[in-house]
Amino acid sequence: PDQIPIYATNMIEFLHFYYDVPLKTLLDDPDIHVDVTARSVQEFGFDCVVPGIAFILFGCGPEIGVQWEFLGDNLPGTVGGLINSEDDISKITIPNSPSGYFFNYIQILSKLNKRIGKRVFVLGFVLGPFSTACFLRGIENTMLDAVDNVELFKKYIPLGVDFSIYFGKNVLEVGLPTCPLLEIFVSPDLIGSEYYHKNVAPYDNQVCSHFEKAGLTVPNTYSPFMGNPGDKESQRVGRDMYDYFWGTKESIEVIRRAIKHSIPGYPGIISMSGRMLVEWSADDIMDFLKEALKLLVKENQMYPAIRLASLQTASREETQDVAEKLKMIIDIAHSYPL
Repeated sequence: PDQIPIYATNMIEFLHFYYDVPLKTLLDDPDIHVDVTARSVQEFGFDCVVPGIAFILFGCGPEIGVQWEFLGDNLPGTVGGLINSEDDISKITIPNSPSGYFFNYIQILSKLNKRIGKRVFVLGFVLGPFSTACFLRGIENTMLDAVDNVELFKKYIPLGVDFSIYFGKNVLEVGLPTCPLLEIFVSPDLIGSEYYHKNVAPYDNQVCSHFEKAGLTVPNTYSPFMGNPGDKESQRVGRDMYDYFWGTKESIEVIRRAIKHSIPGYPGIISMSGRMLVEWSADDIMDFLKEALKLLVKENQMYPAIRLASLQTASREETQDVAEKLKMIIDIAHSYPL
């Protein structure tokens, strides 16, 4: 590209406030979700979007029996799973085809890709087996079972693998450029490397291997952040890469450390967190962006990309403020000499 690409994700609240569309409508009506997402691409010049970032859409919605609760005009949260005892496991079956909110998710991906996919990258996620188990059993229960109730955990985690393969089959059929595996409850902030490699990675690898054997690719997006088991240095590097990719430290120094481990040919990422976009002044954001571009382009001869890691705003006023900052970011991205 002749200008810096901009990647936007986790933006459903932003769309809700900016275009004055109820969140539940964005979950219930794929056509409206597609329309406002396409409008945001046109207005803000995004080069890559990840639509439908709401946990209820990823396959573990009420259509398979997981209980969700809507509180006011907010995204719903899960309040009850399906597995309370070993006897419940055999009662759960994999659907034949998408329905409910998962059907809506597939429709959002498919319709948006048909509408803008020739000029914008549209990405979708495949919910991973561990996160699926968290919805089926309950998040806290699953986290603890892997340590304190291993026998039960090992009986229901294969069901998470089967569901994840089912989710992946349907997401991949849309024909998007890439569909990474998504483990919502897996990050260096939530679990340690040893826990990950023992209780999460083996099952993620089963899903990725299943598709690899069929000539398809479902990248494991979190594995690089967790380092190698027993290797503190690789875990430190993994944490740096996590902070770099998600922008959680809002630090030029993190970018400087992380790019030492970048894969040749891949762009240098300037990831801007939701907190930065909301809490920092426009001047401070512009100064950070210019300094990061100088580091990547001038000092390291890397092609840059801007990643808007989270457009989660809490009010209409906050959204308008973030929108003005986005327009300034885009002006720099589209005019910066490469």
